[in-house]
Amino acid sequence: MQFAQKIFFYLIIIGISACKSGNYYQKYEDIKLLDWKASKPTTFAVEIKETNPPLAIVAGFRYLPMIRHQALKFKLSIQSPSGKSVEQDYTVPIRNAQGEHLGSTMGEMTDLEQAINTSYQFLETGTYKFTLTQAMGEEDIAGIIEVGLILRKKK
Repeated sequence: MQFAQKIFFYLIIIGISACKSGNYYQKYEDIKLLDWKASKPTTFAVEIKETNPPLAIVAGFRYLPMIRHQALKFKLSIQSPSGKSVEQDYTVPIRNAQGEHLGSTMGEMTDLEQAINTSYQFLETGTYKFTLTQAMGEEDIAGIIEVGLILRKKK
């Protein structure tokens, strides 16, 4: 596939995912050199304007299908406006038992969104800081294009 076609498909994927309704917040951050480093966490600052209703927290990953792992392990830290922090470890499978990708693959990119908390209750309004840190047990995970955070309204 030619470089221009790859860029075109990449922009289509971004456009489609940005149009999904029901998202309170959605943002992806580029991973420099497609190499997700444990020493370089990805942080999102999100303004929460009301504490009800609860929101679903979704982790988003865009990666090259050649990635060698079956799952992605990461830590999510949430810091409230008053400075209280909670942190939890997560493992998101990226392949099924047959080795097929669980996300949508288009060309040379796979897009995967995984709900990691379906009903997160914010206790105060203000700016929350969400930090995703790669926790695979290796410094670098090659093939990660973007890491994202989505807060979704419950249906």
